Amino acid sequence: MEALKTHLSLTLGALLAATTLSSRLPAQALVLAPLEVTASRTAQRPEDTAVTTTVFTAGDLAALSTITLDDALRDDPGFSLFRRTSSLTSNPTSQGVSLRGIGPSGASRSLVLLDGIPLNDPFGGWVVWSAVPRLSLAGGEIAHGGGSGVWGNAALAGSVSLTEVPPASGGQAEAEAGAFGTRSLEVATGTALGPGAVSVDLRNFSTDGFYNLAPSTRGAVDQPLSSHHDLAEISVREPLGTVTAIATGRLFAESRDNGTVLQNNSTHEGFGSLTLEGSAAGGFDWNAVGYAERESFSSFFTSVSANRATETPANNQFDVPATAAGASVTLHWSEPGSATSVGADLRHVAGETREDFSFSNNAFTQIRFAGGAQDFAGLFVHQDRALLPGLRLSGDLRLDEWENRAGHDREYRLADGAPTLLAVYPKHSGAEASPNLGLVWQPAKAWRWRVAAYRGFRLPTLNEYYRPFRVGTVTTQANPNLVVEDLYGAETGVAFEQGSFQFQATAFADELYHAVGTVVIAQTAAATTVQRQNLDAVRTRGAELSARWSPATDVHIRLGYLYDESIVAKAAAEPKVQGLRLPEVPRGTVTAAVEGDGPFALKGEARLRWVSLQFDDDANTLRLDPATLVDFELSRPIGRRLTVYAALENAFNARVEASLSTAGLFTYDAPRLLRAGIRTRW
Repeated sequence: MEALKTHLSLTLGALLAATTLSSRLPAQALVLAPLEVTASRTAQRPEDTAVTTTVFTAGDLAALSTITLDDALRDDPGFSLFRRTSSLTSNPTSQGVSLRGIGPSGASRSLVLLDGIPLNDPFGGWVVWSAVPRLSLAGGEIAHGGGSGVWGNAALAGSVSLTEVPPASGGQAEAEAGAFGTRSLEVATGTALGPGAVSVDLRNFSTDGFYNLAPSTRGAVDQPLSSHHDLAEISVREPLGTVTAIATGRLFAESRDNGTVLQNNSTHEGFGSLTLEGSAAGGFDWNAVGYAERESFSSFFTSVSANRATETPANNQFDVPATAAGASVTLHWSEPGSATSVGADLRHVAGETREDFSFSNNAFTQIRFAGGAQDFAGLFVHQDRALLPGLRLSGDLRLDEWENRAGHDREYRLADGAPTLLAVYPKHSGAEASPNLGLVWQPAKAWRWRVAAYRGFRLPTLNEYYRPFRVGTVTTQANPNLVVEDLYGAETGVAFEQGSFQFQATAFADELYHAVGTVVIAQTAAATTVQRQNLDAVRTRGAELSARWSPATDVHIRLGYLYDESIVAKAAAEPKVQGLRLPEVPRGTVTAAVEGDGPFALKGEARLRWVSLQFDDDANTLRLDPATLVDFELSRPIGRRLTVYAALENAFNARVEASLSTAGLFTYDAPRLLRAGIRTRW
């Protein structure tokens, strides 16, 4: 805590000292949150929502001080990825979202949406954050807890909803370079096309990367975590009478080196969607969306010797083809004092891992094909209405039917093609209800109180059901008999707003039943075998605090705090973890930022994120120490259209422990990273 206090005082002090010199510069207006959020699939004012919702502007999401989109979202203390690392150099399979520490997992227990379309990987549930066209984003929101269950499967712990700017004339471009050979170029531009418009977003990014091991623990096989990706997206908007159509296509390719000579992964994605929107008299409007996605993922795993001088291939996941397709229709109408939405959606996903395994005598000896398909169909309704002046009731109800089918695990000897396993798993199906009820009371203009109760669900991913794998000496068995995860929760909070000061406090309690975890089923000195199994119950209790204040027209301060107590409440299959804290969940998280104008037209921002200690294993024996990250940004406009900037991430070069092996080997998040660039608009 002393380190936190020191860094916080340095951060706030440095920028406040600069901003006190800016009184003679033109005032910069505080950028307020957008007027609507969509956690319930219906546009609502943030002050009318009964669940905690954090709103991000386009400027927040494209903040100069953050190199990745997920880093920008970490301004909300309740948001994190599975581990402490960002998507800059982490493996995509560990980029699943954690909200409020409700069962962190690479598979993600939170739904991530772009224009209402899921971004979660069809096969594994993780999120490839670099595939999002960042400069084209209009804004976003994070809905905490199960209050966004109206979106259906995977939103049991909340949702992250991002929206893009509709195609229009104008654009912006950004070019930057930095330490570790980091360089990036992105252009987002649009132009009129008859009565409509077309827009294009192109990005190229590369970094030579950094070592994630301390110098004293590196060996001959270790190398930096480099990555490279390319993104291209085109959208066309066309008015068709009273209907507007928007068609979008996106291509993405990424390759990463995972820290040793042989370990690497790559992702390739093609995506297309069509959105139709219309309205009619009487406050009635509608939209219909259809989309399809094709993705291929590959990853090579090895086992590294204790002295890190040699590595042995363990698994070659040479191809994971996966597809997703879906459609939705939403109808919305409003009357004085009330608003109603109804709709339906469909989603189909299918995927299969194709991998070589069982390395012996300098060659893989077996090949595996394992995967299946999942189908979802849902109906949903939302209504909110004023009961009395200052008192508003909202309710959501979603009904889902799901089916798991075509599950299989086929394994063959590579030498002669003879089958060693031909497993075909039975079809499973079920139905789920996701209700949400909330109340918002505003007894006075400055005060607001809210309460909400909800339920959400998540069907395990195809990866969790059907793919066994081995990393080092640990073999993880698949489990085609996993059952649906259920979340029941409630929250209550108060908000106060007076002038430029805003404050919000929330207390929450969640019970997650049948959470997918791993259970040890065999262990020797040389090897460990675990299996994915449903834990009986996980309990999360906590509180969130946030505040924003502008003590002067050119100084803006924001603070956030999350207290999180997440434990395994019951685990009959592995009693030794009962009562222990969930791995990867810090008990406390603090975020802080100060931004303002300085002399000579300079603009500055300082950001801080502190996390308390957490554990890297179910048994709570692998401890990761508290960590503090401080970032600085300085920018200056040149003329009306050009801005030059410099950003320093992890300014104090903190050694952030990201993982710890049973052999005592730590990996670390990114060291100090200096970047500089230019951004222009037209």
